Amino acid sequence: MDARWEKLTLLLKNEEFPLPYTLKVIGNNSPAFQEGCLRLMHRFPQLKQTGSRSTSKSLKVSFTFEFTAANAEEIIDVYQAASTMTDILVLL
Repeated sequence: MDARWEKLTLLLKNEEFPLPYTLKVIGNNSPAFQEGCLRLMHRFPQLKQTGSRSTSKSLKVSFTFEFTAANAEEIIDVYQAASTMTDILVLL
């Protein structure tokens, strides 16, 4: 496993599953980023978009997703997939 995900894996180790989980992605307000969010929802149909927001000049946009994670690996899989999206800036 990539070292970037080891800390999250350790944090999730003590959680009880299934677990309601919220993911927020922030990126450039570009067609590529928005398409990446759509692909993420298609790949992980359990993700439900619960919010979106743009900056005042609409240069950046955020999307909030909620899902019930069956296990820690599912959360890591979603984060890994989201981290490869074009124009992504922040994963929360």
